[in-house]
Amino acid sequence: MARRRTGRVRAALLGLAALAVLLGFVLASGWVGRENEAEQAELVRAAVEQALVSCYAAEGRYPQSLAYLEAHYGVWIDHTRYVVAYDAFADNIRPRVRVIQLEG
Repeated sequence: MARRRTGRVRAALLGLAALAVLLGFVLASGWVGRENEAEQAELVRAAVEQALVSCYAAEGRYPQSLAYLEAHYGVWIDHTRYVVAYDAFADNIRPRVRVIQLEG
């Protein structure tokens, strides 16, 4: 009788350990996904910043719109995933760029 009880306890502990490992993997994969999304948003911001520098170096002014960078400097933004806030004040002052990732 004691052996059967020990076997059941052992099986229950093994099941709980397996469940804990599985839960750990699920939680870790969600964390990695969020980190990857943040890195992608940062890459979009870096691409816009690089185009800003290229434009200023080539033309001597900063563009007044993000659309100009997209049309003339090869910047491609997935507007279904990101909103890029592009705040331009004057053509000799570097615009402020913020990338906001859309939910979904």
